[in-house]
Amino acid sequence: MLQNYLKSYQQAKTLAAEPPNSRMKEMSLARQSFLCHLRPKQYPASSLSFRHIFYLGFIACFLLVVECITGALLMLYYTPTPEDAYNSILRLGSEIPFGQLIRNLHRLAGDLLIIASFLHLLRTVLTGSYRRQRRFTWVTGVILFLSLIALAFSGYLLPWDQLSYWAVTVGTSLFGYIPLIGETLQELLRGGSDIGAAGLLRFYVLHVVLLPALALFFLAIHYYRIVRLHGISLPINKNGQADGTAARPVPFLPFVLLNELRLILIGLIVLIFICGFLYNAPLGPPADSLHTPVHIQSPWFFLSIQGLLSLGLPSQVSLGLSVVLALLVVAFPYLDQGRRQNLTQRPKMAVLLTISLGSLIFLGYVGAHENQLDQQSPTAILDRFAPQDQSEIWQTLPDSGIVPGVYPLGRKVKPNNKELGQLITALHEALLLGMEQNLFREADGVLLIEPWQVRLTRITLRFTSYLPGKNERQTFERMVYRPRLNESVQPPQLETAVQ
Repeated sequence: MLQNYLKSYQQAKTLAAEPPNSRMKEMSLARQSFLCHLRPKQYPASSLSFRHIFYLGFIACFLLVVECITGALLMLYYTPTPEDAYNSILRLGSEIPFGQLIRNLHRLAGDLLIIASFLHLLRTVLTGSYRRQRRFTWVTGVILFLSLIALAFSGYLLPWDQLSYWAVTVGTSLFGYIPLIGETLQELLRGGSDIGAAGLLRFYVLHVVLLPALALFFLAIHYYRIVRLHGISLPINKNGQADGTAARPVPFLPFVLLNELRLILIGLIVLIFICGFLYNAPLGPPADSLHTPVHIQSPWFFLSIQGLLSLGLPSQVSLGLSVVLALLVVAFPYLDQGRRQNLTQRPKMAVLLTISLGSLIFLGYVGAHENQLDQQSPTAILDRFAPQDQSEIWQTLPDSGIVPGVYPLGRKVKPNNKELGQLITALHEALLLGMEQNLFREADGVLLIEPWQVRLTRITLRFTSYLPGKNERQTFERMVYRPRLNESVQPPQLETAVQ
């Protein structure tokens, strides 16, 4: 111990004997070295060209920061229990100052983050910036992109509305097809055979703790490799050589910093304007585990997978293809080890990229088109205009709008109430659209509104049609009941309801 003390004392004495200017210079270099881990002192001019990078990496980082800030604010008012989750979202829009704006920002920025990250990966492929020392950087970028999709999927359940509940239920059912561990993994995610309080809590922990930690971990590796190891890729000429303007450096302070602050200000203004006036985060009726809706819509970033499933392939095959494609994308730089060239000099890559993007768009269209067709099926029309869960479609009409009468479907009618007339018109148009899409033919029906009991009205929707491949008419009928809040309002008689 005495020897260690004497050694430390001798080192301190030697350091004190050095000139002050030398020590200050050494400390300055140490601080400069640390700051270089965050941002370089200067950048090659051509690496900052908008036509080369489109600022997609910066935009993705900006949107990720917006997600973290808005998500932290939403956590202050959200309760991850089936009893309070939906009401927490309602309170954001009605009681919390700027609550709806924050939720809109979080939802919109999350969607834009996935788009910006995808375009960033696509730009890397187009410019060939994944070769040589950047191969592992590509791997971290793809893993980061997949973690962002997992983040979006885990957050999709948190509003606890009917659409998100059943979309996640169907999505997690795919894990059951994984050999050996599928059922265990599915039960681990759901917290049981069905999604309940345990499942909601697990998705909440995934969304606010585990997946953000994973994303930030790979973001740190991705960012460090770009800043410290190889820098931003430079444009290349026809010979595969870096652009000559790279020799002209651009200092980070103040030029690059001021440009980024300008982009941040513009981005905030655009996001706040859109979320304040043009965009509203969707929220359906509360989740009901006992009532399965006919139409279950996947999140938009899973429409391609839904399109793949709708082609008739077994679920195991579709899931296996998705996993294989993801692994191929991760290993892509190790499979393509040629010299870096422009896309015009890589015709095979151009063809492969065109086929891949075309397939992705086609499968997404198939998945979305399937959703649109489901909305016009006979059962879906009943669920929309005579829902079993007694939704707002009839409950929001005033007593004066519940006009008893027999309203034929298939010819124009003129109810005494404007709101009721609009609803009947929408029902008639839904039937016409279903026939145009050949989901059924020769539809004919009636909407019957009649007093049933004291303060209670019965509404019957009934129509008949031929289904594809059937030679007999089938009848589709649904009855719902609507309480009358003001019994003093005397509705007209049946024979005078339709003029």
